[in-house]
Amino acid sequence: MANSILQELAQSMAARSSPQRIALSDAGTLQHLRDHLFAQVDPLLDGPPPSSLWVLISPQITDPLANARRRNEAVPLPIEPDIMRPEQRPYLLPLGDFGRDDTIDFTLDLAWAEATRHPDRETRGSSVCAWLVFPAEQARHVAHDIAMQARHRWPGSHARYLRLWDPRVFELLTDVGDVEPPVRYAPSTNGVWWLNRAGALQRYPAPAATTPLADATWPETAKAMLRNSGTINAVLNALQDAEHNVVQPPLAAAILSLVERASSAWSLTNELDRIIYALYGVLISPQFDQDTTVREAMLAARAQGDSPIAALAGFDAAFWERHSHA
Repeated sequence: MANSILQELAQSMAARSSPQRIALSDAGTLQHLRDHLFAQVDPLLDGPPPSSLWVLISPQITDPLANARRRNEAVPLPIEPDIMRPEQRPYLLPLGDFGRDDTIDFTLDLAWAEATRHPDRETRGSSVCAWLVFPAEQARHVAHDIAMQARHRWPGSHARYLRLWDPRVFELLTDVGDVEPPVRYAPSTNGVWWLNRAGALQRYPAPAATTPLADATWPETAKAMLRNSGTINAVLNALQDAEHNVVQPPLAAAILSLVERASSAWSLTNELDRIIYALYGVLISPQFDQDTTVREAMLAARAQGDSPIAALAGFDAAFWERHSHA
């Protein structure tokens, strides 16, 4: 199977754990993250105006703060019930003081496990999305801002939400080259922080207030990133689980190019086929299918009514290693 060859290749070609992951996977993980977040957040809390720290939670799969002390103070994003059931709507939850509110440590710890896909932790998706700073009286306004930033009308469809609150989706828009991201996440806040796939704290600084850009003005790369975000993140997940460095900025854009070529060059519509094609492009070479032997095998498979991807199982790991750019 092509999958087993890919797994063998990934294991043999995987880079050593990145410095970021080594630094953040020891006993000091939580202290490091807490100190880093505190150093950036604390100067903003006194204002003006006085502000507080909030966490954005997505309970679509499970609600990690269902029993939190201040759960009744949560402010849900105003998303229509026909789009998302009320109990699945993301919500903002106020946090207390560093060192006094253990919910801060809990969310940092869970976010790290989710972001790094830690093999010893059972996590699914990204339930801890981000930490935000803003005045408490603006909570509903911020929730509305986040929901509206995520709502866009694509041609020929009804209004939909693009899950921009999910850090794995939002961060794809930071990988569109020199093009400014078309959304501001939460323009009415003093800052937004999240953890990247290495478990390192990232800050999206507070921008000038702006209204969401019309869909027609979105850069084409940003549109393509969002249309293919599920496939791109599936490829990144597979690479991350094999200990590859997945936080290098050009990688998501390179995967997007491969996913699009899987459709345009080979007419691949099956999701798994597109994922496997992109993995070969990353692990072997972006032009792996231009090798004469490989291309002929893929064309022959298609001529027989099979997926071109099926032909890749006919080449062993040694063959791919000889043709790899790694």
